[in-house]
Amino acid sequence: MKLKMKLILALAALVLILPLSPALAEGGCKIKEAEIEKQLAIARDAGNAGQIAGLEEALEQTRRHCDDARLETKIDMKVQEKELKVKQRELDLEEAKAKGDKDKIAEREEKLRKAQAELEEAKAKRDALQ
Repeated sequence: MKLKMKLILALAALVLILPLSPALAEGGCKIKEAEIEKQLAIARDAGNAGQIAGLEEALEQTRRHCDDARLETKIDMKVQEKELKVKQRELDLEEAKAKGDKDKIAEREEKLRKAQAELEEAKAKRDALQ
């Protein structure tokens, strides 16, 4: 348990001091705008007034406040957060294996798979904007 806590603290410190990856290619915010506009078109086709209003507000806020460097930082932080979650799930799984609890092992394996899928999704978003 102490090893687990030390690893978590070390990984958290690492996330805070890691330099960010090179800047996104220009257009990260443009890509975000395009995604919102696509969702907005779908909402209009469906006649979903509540969703239309929310997406119009999101589009306005994106146009007003989106900054490619800030967007990059946010995406990088999300990837790092998901990496930490995978490490935590791996530790949880190892702990369950050490105890030999088959139910816990199966449960923790599933949680690890979900965390890995979330990490891959976050990486794909990051890669799409580069």
